[in-house]
Amino acid sequence: MENIVFMIEKLIPDQMEVFARRYKVLKTINIFQPVGRRTIASYLDITERTVRGDIEKLAEKGLVTVSKVGINITESGIEIINGLEDTVKEYNGLSVLEKKVENILGIKKVHIVQGNYDENPGVKIEIGRVAGKVLMTVVNEESIIAVTGGTTVAAIVDGISEYATKKAGMVVPARGSVGRIIELQSDTLAARLAEKLSAGYRLLNIPDTMSSRALNEVMNEPSIKKTMSSMNKADILVFGLGEALEMAKKRRVSDDVYEKLAEKKAVAEAFGYYFNGQGDVVYESNSAGLSFDDLCRIPFILAAAGGKKKAQGIVAVCKNLPDMTIVIDEGAAKGILELKEIK
Repeated sequence: MENIVFMIEKLIPDQMEVFARRYKVLKTINIFQPVGRRTIASYLDITERTVRGDIEKLAEKGLVTVSKVGINITESGIEIINGLEDTVKEYNGLSVLEKKVENILGIKKVHIVQGNYDENPGVKIEIGRVAGKVLMTVVNEESIIAVTGGTTVAAIVDGISEYATKKAGMVVPARGSVGRIIELQSDTLAARLAEKLSAGYRLLNIPDTMSSRALNEVMNEPSIKKTMSSMNKADILVFGLGEALEMAKKRRVSDDVYEKLAEKKAVAEAFGYYFNGQGDVVYESNSAGLSFDDLCRIPFILAAAGGKKKAQGIVAVCKNLPDMTIVIDEGAAKGILELKEIK
């Protein structure tokens, strides 16, 4: 693949920039369709005039359609996106960057998408699409998938087609529900993913802020026991990775706990556990769900995160899960490289 990119660049060096840009325009249309030129220009940080010219060329080739509602991608356009994905990654240097980050993190596989979530929140959509694609490569009719909540996992669920051809056996929440936005809670996302994969699902219906006494009582409920039983058989875990103090606020922890997290320099939160920069667990939220020890027996673990601000947290969590696969953006990847240089 590297040689192919090199040969193309040798043959038409003046056209490679146009090639890469039009590919990004196509991907942007695929993400936001139906979409206007102004939105595309803003997302890609290029002029609207340039976008107009590219759209005209893409429409001439039957890759997009233009209407009063907006611009949509065609089946031929989607084929182009999928067919050229690896080639474009080589051209942009992402394949080399993936290997570098894999070596630093010491994990099974790293997938990197273009952009930096900190500068462009729309990048999370692409993270979700790629993570969804990765997930679909391992799912089968026997799979039991455990998912956490949050915007990143929601993006992964969104990234899977409504017409997914693969089916799973069961989808369950990995932990109790966090936050007040029902659409982002693990129960809701488990149900949504199950619908897309024609799978069964079970719910916890337990908030993540219960007292130990109340939690012990609820855990004896038959429906909760069934969910926990399925959860403990999960062979796939999908989770998002959050900033420690930001997640502590969402979980509405006490002032004492928040101060403890700050004092212990917690940098990341994942599935209810808080990690410091060395990867040590400094606090665990009181919640039903998978324990940290349970993760060691799960064959396939998929994480996703975006933004340079998440770099330190990603490094911390990966120290505990060497067999995991993660999807990140360029911002996070470059942040990880910078941390390596500092050391």
